Amino acid sequence: MVESNNGIYRGCNQSVTTASLTAPEFKFKTIFAFKGIPYAEPPVANLRFRKPLSLTYSQLTEVNATNYGKACKQPPLASRETYNYWQSSEDCLFLNIFTPSVDPTANLSVMVYIHGGGLLFDSARQVPSEQLSLRDVVVVTLNYRLGVFGFLCTDREDAPGNVGLWDQAMALNWTQNNIRNFGGNPHDVTLFGQSAGSVSVSSHIVSHVSRPYFKKAILQSGSSLTNVWLRSKEYSTRVAKRLANFIGCDRDYIECLRNKTSDELLTAQSTAFLWNQNTPDAQPWYSALILEFVQCFGDQFLPKNTYELLESGNYNKDIRILLGHTTLESAHFTHIFDIMKGRFGANSPQIPDAVVNIKTARYDIQKVMVNNDSFDSVIADEYTKSFNNALLVSPFGFFERQRLRAAVVHSYSDYSFVCPTVLFGKNIVSHPSFEGYVYQYYLTYANSKSTCKGSTWCTNTHFDDIPLVFGQPFYKRGFSRNDKNMSTILMDIFTDFAKTNVVNTTADTREVSLNYMELNLKNLGQTFFDIIRFPGHKTPPLVTKQSVESSDQSVVTVMSGWRSLGITYLRFSSIAAKQVRQAVRHDLRPDQLRETSTIKQIKSEVKSH
Repeated sequence: MVESNNGIYRGCNQSVTTASLTAPEFKFKTIFAFKGIPYAEPPVANLRFRKPLSLTYSQLTEVNATNYGKACKQPPLASRETYNYWQSSEDCLFLNIFTPSVDPTANLSVMVYIHGGGLLFDSARQVPSEQLSLRDVVVVTLNYRLGVFGFLCTDREDAPGNVGLWDQAMALNWTQNNIRNFGGNPHDVTLFGQSAGSVSVSSHIVSHVSRPYFKKAILQSGSSLTNVWLRSKEYSTRVAKRLANFIGCDRDYIECLRNKTSDELLTAQSTAFLWNQNTPDAQPWYSALILEFVQCFGDQFLPKNTYELLESGNYNKDIRILLGHTTLESAHFTHIFDIMKGRFGANSPQIPDAVVNIKTARYDIQKVMVNNDSFDSVIADEYTKSFNNALLVSPFGFFERQRLRAAVVHSYSDYSFVCPTVLFGKNIVSHPSFEGYVYQYYLTYANSKSTCKGSTWCTNTHFDDIPLVFGQPFYKRGFSRNDKNMSTILMDIFTDFAKTNVVNTTADTREVSLNYMELNLKNLGQTFFDIIRFPGHKTPPLVTKQSVESSDQSVVTVMSGWRSLGITYLRFSSIAAKQVRQAVRHDLRPDQLRETSTIKQIKSEVKSH
């Protein structure tokens, strides 16, 4: 039981296996869990679409913190069991705390996690964090409003947009004011997230609203440096009005939308922007993938787009960042991945089976990319020009079709996740007044439950890092010993970063090239330039400028190599070294690092670039 700011929070003690620790003193350790803590007033009725209001207790109030709070309202996804076992509600602004100590003097580092799910799905209860907390950190997970409820963006004060981001900032503020009583240090907070959560973290880094609440950040597959996740206020207002028109709200459309039931809004959100079969040359599967309710810029939270905010240097110059991605990030989200049929089932009958020829592949790439004919044509050609169309359509073209699938998925992955993530780090370190460090990782390991398991062309994909980062192989069935090894390594790296400000890498001393370090005893020394991202090329197209409003204003270029980004590059693959050493982007200080041949080479290469 913990008392803080007029609240008495009654949690529970959990006995957690210590098998994930390198040298555990005991087989089990007690972790204190506090679940379902409300951090803001319920955003219902007149508070729908508005910024969250802080929750205060006028008198000492006991809060039952033994069960997760309800998830935020989201569309049903019938084939995904994980989305069906909890209830959802608009009254959903809860956070959870996992801590090894409730001693206010413990002063433990704090890690606050923002879940992914496309700003449409998921909940904080998806990531029980006891295994991370074993490593002497306090872990906070949180719910925030999703979809139309969290990201309806208009030009009106009573529906300003980005209220999902404001929810997250409110949870960070609550953490700042209360976490000491749960054993945490409010001045040593790492903000981390995956997918849409990673996008949110990038927005918090450049926003003055949440800047005071954290010192370090981890971005797992995503940033707001793309119009997939960030739109202008003007564009978003048009989206809001289209939704209102669809649902029958005309004049005071915001008040009208407030009076609709949550299920009515969810139905409208899912159908108002569906593919119109009368549209010439349309392909219906795109309607299942469109994200219209995303973050917007031009408001108090994000006055400009992310690229401009990074360029201005208006962020904490000494921030430490760890960022990275998996191999085939978008395999989950593209129709050419056959499992989409089984995963979405009857809910998305418009998703076809698989692309089998270059014409269809080029069409798909151009439609998903920046929608500018000159840029799109070049990009589509880069990903497809080495394929043999006659072989693709022949009975003997199985492997050629698999290669084409991988190439198209790479294009989606680069555009939506990889390039925005990498370029966010690039823009951070490029600012002349930046004094922090940025580390980049590349996760190639596929755990035993990866969707890619058994595929002839898919290595690993989006979400494959989540079970490993949160230690699921140690409390769920179906994972292998290698999964446990990789999970231990990732948890150690993430928590060490939160506690020490630096990233630990392999102790092997063989030389590797700048910007690339691989945590794999077998393959250590392989460079990024040995990895062919798409046939005939070793570097993907990179989106280098955030769209101002419409995607045809994006600037696309082909980089000569990752080397120019100046970011320490880590690759996490199958069986990694257990002994680690510290490495930093530049200024390798003696107190941080022992001089190995690898480090000497990195140091000299940094100076020469």
